[in-house]
Amino acid sequence: MEIYQDNDNKIFVNAYSNSEFFERLQYEVSYDKPITKSDVNIEWTTLMGNPEATKEEQLNIAVVSISENGEIFNKQKINFVSTAIDIIVDTINKNKN
Repeated sequence: MEIYQDNDNKIFVNAYSNSEFFERLQYEVSYDKPITKSDVNIEWTTLMGNPEATKEEQLNIAVVSISENGEIFNKQKINFVSTAIDIIVDTINKNKN
């Protein structure tokens, strides 16, 4: 995983895998303030539901949470098996209306 913010405060999340079945994914989160490393949390899960990978059990899902002052404003689940991104929480646009 690679997460960074550009000069316009857009946040980019890049997901990579050594699996031949997973193609690189990228998504973008528009935000109007800078974030820090402590604002980003990644929770990993294997196919069997464990939080750490082993030789026998590869990582399957990453849940990426981005917050400000402890409040999550974007949370997305990346599935490395089905090559999908599911939005769990996306409150950026909802809070600005």
